[in-house]
Amino acid sequence: MAMKNDPCIQGLKEKLERDGLSVEPLLRAVCRCMAEELLERGSVCLRGLGCFEVAEYPPVPAGGQLLPPARRLRFHTRPVNDDKLSILVSCRAGVSPAQARNFMKVLGGCLEKAVRSSRELRIRGIGAFCEQEGRYIFVPDDSFEELLNAATLHLTAIDIEGR
Repeated sequence: MAMKNDPCIQGLKEKLERDGLSVEPLLRAVCRCMAEELLERGSVCLRGLGCFEVAEYPPVPAGGQLLPPARRLRFHTRPVNDDKLSILVSCRAGVSPAQARNFMKVLGGCLEKAVRSSRELRIRGIGAFCEQEGRYIFVPDDSFEELLNAATLHLTAIDIEGR
């Protein structure tokens, strides 16, 4: 998540640093855990926001060529009730499960508020929620999609019209 003087980050600091939690390492742990879960398991959910999922796209014919398969990161808004990410953050950041749950709860509230007000929200290395062409959408980070497609990056389009 962006770590500038973002209102979300400031709100996290105000609510959590008084409890002795340092916000920046926990945010880095959340981003790392999200990326790892997406790469290993294909999905990760955040309370207050929804779920990110890796979608598989088969080879596609286009303009006389067969384009190679691809994987894309998608976001779906839906209620999230699991604490899986907070458990991973607890292990990764070396905080208690209760502290990680509290952090994720406060973070979820901040994220939800940012999305409801259509404020740009960047999740470092994964993508951003932003307004494009009058719509508020999730745009995956190019570098993360390159990671998702590392196994097929060497494939090129095949000419299927026999030219």
